[in-house]
Amino acid sequence: MAALASNTLPEDEPFVPAPSPLHELNARRRHKPLRELPTLLREAVHLVWRAAPRDATVIVVINAVTGILTALQLAIAQRLLQAVLHVQNGRAASTVVPELTVFVVVLTLLGGLTLYQNEKKRVLSELVTRYSQVLVATAAAEADLVDFERPAFHDRLQRTMVNATTRPVAVTYALMDMVTSVFTLVGVIIALAIVQPILLALALVAFGPLWVVARRLSRLSFAFDVEETEADRRRHYLLMLLSMKEPAKELRAYELADFFITSHGRLWDERIGRLRRYTQRRIRLGALGQLINGLLLGAVVALLVWLLSTGRTSVSDAAVAAGAILLLGQRASSLVTSGGQLYEAALFLGDVQDFLDQTMERRREAPAQRPELELAEIRLDDVHFRYPSGNHDALAGVSVAVHPGEVVALVGANGSGKTTLAKMLAQLYEPDTGAVYWNGTDATTLDRVALRDQIAIIFQDFERYMFSAAENIGFGRSDRLADRGAIEDAARQAGAAAFLEALGGRYDALLGPEFIGGSDLSIGQWQRVAIARAFFRDANLVILDEPSSALDADAEAALFDRLRELCAGRAVVVVSHRFSTVTSADRIYVLDAGRVVEEGTHTDLVAADGAYARMFHLQAAQYLDGDGGTLRG
Repeated sequence: MAALASNTLPEDEPFVPAPSPLHELNARRRHKPLRELPTLLREAVHLVWRAAPRDATVIVVINAVTGILTALQLAIAQRLLQAVLHVQNGRAASTVVPELTVFVVVLTLLGGLTLYQNEKKRVLSELVTRYSQVLVATAAAEADLVDFERPAFHDRLQRTMVNATTRPVAVTYALMDMVTSVFTLVGVIIALAIVQPILLALALVAFGPLWVVARRLSRLSFAFDVEETEADRRRHYLLMLLSMKEPAKELRAYELADFFITSHGRLWDERIGRLRRYTQRRIRLGALGQLINGLLLGAVVALLVWLLSTGRTSVSDAAVAAGAILLLGQRASSLVTSGGQLYEAALFLGDVQDFLDQTMERRREAPAQRPELELAEIRLDDVHFRYPSGNHDALAGVSVAVHPGEVVALVGANGSGKTTLAKMLAQLYEPDTGAVYWNGTDATTLDRVALRDQIAIIFQDFERYMFSAAENIGFGRSDRLADRGAIEDAARQAGAAAFLEALGGRYDALLGPEFIGGSDLSIGQWQRVAIARAFFRDANLVILDEPSSALDADAEAALFDRLRELCAGRAVVVVSHRFSTVTSADRIYVLDAGRVVEEGTHTDLVAADGAYARMFHLQAAQYLDGDGGTLRG
């Protein structure tokens, strides 16, 4: 699990969904963890050590000392018992003081160490959680965009997010508990072997059934969590719809709350029903293991009573043996429990490993060739692309070219492939067949991060960051967040300066109402901020996907009047449904069902009287009266 042990994670690795269904994943995992256990434990402990070396070391030392003191306590108890028996035989009571003092000191130390250890564990848990979350977030952020179109990716991502942050800590705690138990058991075993070896052998045999049951319970736990992942995500989605701001409008407008709450409750009812059946199986298995263990331990105690009643052992030895059996039972049970936790963690960490190692493998194979910084041409040649869940190509044999100093427009009906083509140009998708060329070089042979560094894109569903106004714009190039002058220039170029500077904190004002002190903006204002973010990136290729969809007519006209000036010398791609924004483009590509069906200037395409002309006249007619010659209004 090398990916767990390093902050350096692979980039741009597409998620490869498991070819087998969930029950096969479970079946595969249930037969491998014992072989994988040493590696998984080593990597989990390595992760914990990287996250918090000092705290982890302190806890390990405390566990070892606690184990030794616990075993020592048994020997001291034997000495104390013998001293008490000697007092009964006429010796002075003061002779008990040394043993009693040592016993109290050891008991006090054990209590103090346990308290200190518990507090240190809380800190260690937080440190490991923070470290693990960074690993998982990095892996998710570097996954290919197309991965998010796969339900299997979301299932694995959710399990990874949960297990990568909790299982390493659980493994570490289990190992630490095992260290304590082992040190204690060594002392107890030695003491019991000296007093009555036969009791030791029988007591150890009594815990075999518990280990068998612990393994079976771990398998059940893994199977249950894997099979519940999809339903868990559905419940979380419904909860998000009920509690987040964006869905709140339609939730109220269409009175959907009751429906979603009912659906959420039904999913919970189904989960709890499955959980009841799952826990009943665990209870039956656990009870069987405890019953067998109890019967065997009862036999050990009965043997001890027989040895005492027949004079084959002394009262003090019998007392020590009884205490040793009790302590052995506690520690052996703890050891079995810890072993079961390790086995269960191996199942889950193996799943995490599979997820993170996929990105690790692809990163090692990722091309490192740097692209030319100056763009001369970006070209798609016979590109085909289909979404994982799609039943037809989103792009089918598309060939387009874009050069610096020109504005290229992509038009077509909804679902025609415009946005997919824009994302392909932005190096967010790779073609299934065909190729994308950057200055004549196949883009798949170039460093994709370096390529994206030369591209700015505004998405139709642009993000609204709950950060300051300056940060919302500066995220266009986060390494220049301190360049306030350039941020303000980008805001002015996008027409956002006036309303941002009117905010209480100007560019330091927090945007969005979710956090205290935040100011919400209209959708049109948010879009201007997104446009400013693209301008601030100062890239060679600028892609604008419906950049004026939320702007009024005057703002739209002003934006496109400045577009050529602002993007002089750059290649610009505009995706739009509004033909008023594309008529001045140097070249227009018309898409239909993922194919380029027409290409040319506005004048050429209107004259050709094809698909473009038909759409243009239909849209223009909306602004004319019935006679076709007078503007409405």
